[in-house]
Amino acid sequence: MPHLQITERLKIETLLNAGHKQIEIAAQLGRSKSTISTEVSRNSCDGRYCHNAAQKRANERRLNAKHSILTDSYEASSSFTPCHRVNLQP
Repeated sequence: MPHLQITERLKIETLLNAGHKQIEIAAQLGRSKSTISTEVSRNSCDGRYCHNAAQKRANERRLNAKHSILTDSYEASSSFTPCHRVNLQP
């Protein structure tokens, strides 16, 4: 399932502030309890979850993530040769 959207993060914050349990929030959003638990634990500050701060952190993590070896940026590198470009002829 794709990343949480800011609207889902807002719902998480609203429901947590209303006293709902994470399992109830997961059911309402159609997400697993572990997704909600991870989201809340990664993005809570001083025991409070804030959807704006959570979205900002998620965006920063995506920007700072390492590229997959399957991305074009690595394919263009001289130190990387995709399998389909390797000459396997003797």
